Amino acid sequence: MALPGVIMAARHGDDALLRHMTRVFAREGFRLEGAHEVMGDLTLQAGPIGRHRPRRDDEADMIRAVEVARAIGALDIGQGAVVCRGLVLAVEAQEGTDAMLRRVAELPEAIRGSPERPCGVLAKTPKPIQETRVDLPTIGVGTLQRVARAGLAGIAGEAGRVLVLDREDFVAMADELGLFVVGVPGETP
Repeated sequence: MALPGVIMAARHGDDALLRHMTRVFAREGFRLEGAHEVMGDLTLQAGPIGRHRPRRDDEADMIRAVEVARAIGALDIGQGAVVCRGLVLAVEAQEGTDAMLRRVAELPEAIRGSPERPCGVLAKTPKPIQETRVDLPTIGVGTLQRVARAGLAGIAGEAGRVLVLDREDFVAMADELGLFVVGVPGETP
């Protein structure tokens, strides 16, 4: 019976629960494949997508935001971080990306930028312990809208390990909002 193990795993967070469930399915003879393994075109590819590119200041924020997202992921906290002018504005925890971006939008424009003068970057990376076959960071049109509302300039995500929902609409919305989206290389083992 799997239920006691499921309950125990759930007490250690969603990542532990998902890892436990993949083991349960494997014992039952199922072979799990992640969306990124079956359809790689669903993921963020390396480099910029769309018309907009990060400026030099954005690149420094991208590097820092990715570094912070990876650090909190290693601590099993979350998958995302927002950095503006080198300052960490927010990290994602149990509330998720949408709530984190709403918090950023409520910060004073002097530290986060504005829709008229965007500044700052949202970074999304999977946690090192994350069971990527069943859970990958995901960005979509709604993410772009919240990033713009928060006054940020763009998004950076780990290439091949972040899902992009409705890619055609996503790219069109990024272009329309003037946001850059960049796939950055993963960490080397």
